[in-house]
Amino acid sequence: MTMAPDDHIPEALQRMLERIGNSVSEIQQVNTKVAIQPDPLSIEIFLAIESGIHRPDQLQKFIGISRTILVRRLNTMVSLGILVKQEYSIAPRRFEYVINDNEDGTAGQPAVVPI
Repeated sequence: MTMAPDDHIPEALQRMLERIGNSVSEIQQVNTKVAIQPDPLSIEIFLAIESGIHRPDQLQKFIGISRTILVRRLNTMVSLGILVKQEYSIAPRRFEYVINDNEDGTAGQPAVVPI
């Protein structure tokens, strides 16, 4: 599956979404087209992480959205293989998010969910 270039989607994100689309079976591709078209908020989160803002509290302040919405978007982006969730503190457990730079995206089939 090939995505049409989109000027408002960062090139790195377009490449990742292309890999996700290519890894999905033909039967799933019809539904996947909707799932791999990011909305402006997901793009803003991606760009913030790409610029070096990795922790949810920092992302929340920078973007100005509720924690609930941010966590949902982050979890979706992790399930699609766009981001990787990394633990940076054990007590209390805290996580940060980085862009998945593996060429093959996730280890297995990505979960196809709308972002």
